[in-house]
Amino acid sequence: MKRESRQNNTVPCPGCGGRGYFEWPANPKVPKQWAPTAPCGMCQGTGKIPSSWLGGGKPAR
Repeated sequence: MKRESRQNNTVPCPGCGGRGYFEWPANPKVPKQWAPTAPCGMCQGTGKIPSSWLGGGKPAR
């Protein structure tokens, strides 16, 4: 039962927009950990964060 309530308390990540990764063109000068396929550091690539992280109630982008 707790697992279901945990899933209901998640919102799309404001860092990546819920995609789980950032979208930008590939650039050989950018370090590999910042590559277009690297997971988002805020949500660890899941695309969701706990709603408690957004204390102000602002909508995710």
